[in-house]
Amino acid sequence: MTAQDPILAEISAVDRELDRLWEALTDALKYQWEAPPVPRPANDTSERSKGPVSDPTPQIALDGRRLALRATVLEAERAVARIRAVVSELADRVEGSVARWEGASDDK
Repeated sequence: MTAQDPILAEISAVDRELDRLWEALTDALKYQWEAPPVPRPANDTSERSKGPVSDPTPQIALDGRRLALRATVLEAERAVARIRAVVSELADRVEGSVARWEGASDDK
């Protein structure tokens, strides 16, 4: 076994990508329930608004950027669960194959 083995290089690359995903999700998990930033005009008047009472909740809840972020977070959650299952199964199979190669019986 050497550091040049392609499978080990791929696993190292996956590890780096998982670090990136961790960092991105750290922010995404915070922001998925918040209103996206928007430019706000300067409050240059002391006059009170004459319109109805403002309720920003529907605008926040239905904001397309926030909904897209939430959908991406959900997609990441599902994908990570699938990836974990595949990696876990592969690790079990490789460990079992190595144990049998080393002389362990299949009677476990």
